[in-house]
Amino acid sequence: MAFVNRVADLLDERHIAFALIGAGAMAALGVPRSTYDVDLLTVDTQVLQEPFWEPIRALAEVKIRPGDFDDPLRGVVRIRPAKERSIDVVVGRWKWQLQVIERAEPTPSGERLLPTVTAADLILLKLAAGGLQDAWDIDRVLAVIGDSIVSEVEERLPDLQPDALALWERIRTDK
Repeated sequence: MAFVNRVADLLDERHIAFALIGAGAMAALGVPRSTYDVDLLTVDTQVLQEPFWEPIRALAEVKIRPGDFDDPLRGVVRIRPAKERSIDVVVGRWKWQLQVIERAEPTPSGERLLPTVTAADLILLKLAAGGLQDAWDIDRVLAVIGDSIVSEVEERLPDLQPDALALWERIRTDK
């Protein structure tokens, strides 16, 4: 996780708001899940510019993949350091994703604190992604955290697209 902290430091230096998401956030919540990368979320498009990453290019391969006009993401930056897990900086495009980042809570990561999405916001992100693994992850989070976060999730659901709402209904019906 040392390189994640280096990327987080660069984001902080440039005043880019971000949060740990994905399996890393699940682990912080006490929900174990294996993964090959670490995912960070931002909505700041500065990270999609080549010069932004110059300070770490000597230490890692950086690939920037901008999203298309109709893509649910503005883009993804994949950072591959030698001998460590890769880091994906996911660039969201919606106001609700910025609010997710703003609600992130500091979680210890090596020598620093990493802003990490809350359980309810992690579920919202998983609902928006909408894959089979995402639905399984939501079930795991609810199994560990319990139904105490259901009302918080449901309060924020109107910000998401209709297929995310349908996935939530399906997950809740299967309980």
